[in-house]
Amino acid sequence: MAQFLVIKTGTALPEMVAQIGDFEHLFAEALNAEIHVCHAEVGEPVPDVSAYKGIVITGSHSMVTDREAWLEPLQHSLREIAKTNLPILGVCFGHQLLADTFGGCVDNHPQGPEVGTVPVQLTEAAQSDPIFAALPLEFIANASHTQSVRQLPDNAVLLAYNHYEGHHAYRIGERIWGMQFHPEFTAPVMQMYSEHRQKKHAANGDVIGLLAPVTETPEAYQLLQRFKNYCLAL
Repeated sequence: MAQFLVIKTGTALPEMVAQIGDFEHLFAEALNAEIHVCHAEVGEPVPDVSAYKGIVITGSHSMVTDREAWLEPLQHSLREIAKTNLPILGVCFGHQLLADTFGGCVDNHPQGPEVGTVPVQLTEAAQSDPIFAALPLEFIANASHTQSVRQLPDNAVLLAYNHYEGHHAYRIGERIWGMQFHPEFTAPVMQMYSEHRQKKHAANGDVIGLLAPVTETPEAYQLLQRFKNYCLAL
């Protein structure tokens, strides 16, 4: 029986899928848990969640502000799930989607994409958070995003930020987390995304706002195990 529901909101780069696996594969490995995948990006409805210990929402190449047809039904489901107090973790697009769902604002980052391995700082609130508390006050994480949460929902608590992205992580209520960075990204995955973005933006004549070298991010990676352990302990 799968312990976690992974709500898939998009497909990874073709070369990544061929060589490593898609987004759900990364989360299954990082969580070290059995998962069930809901393909929300093609309109599959969210199943009954009562048997799951927690939910993870993946990243996507879609943009929240594009308002694709499958988004509204998914957001309705997330609002209903939130009433059950089941833990939810949204990553990158998932982080933005949760913020938008619960009253925040999402838009393009005014300085352009943030790409690579970047430093992230914890807030004071994070030091008592069940997922973030064990991390050092500054750690490194892999990021690849064009849009970001420009305003948090009213009931959200900021947990992490850096000089470029003011809302790298938050918690809504007690059991809903958003992470703009990718805790599931290994260095090879991040390198693929970095190279892809550099080629794409060069071809389009666009500018990457922040481009950082790539390395492994063990502290960020452990956040998924900490989320898993938190869910299983409830």
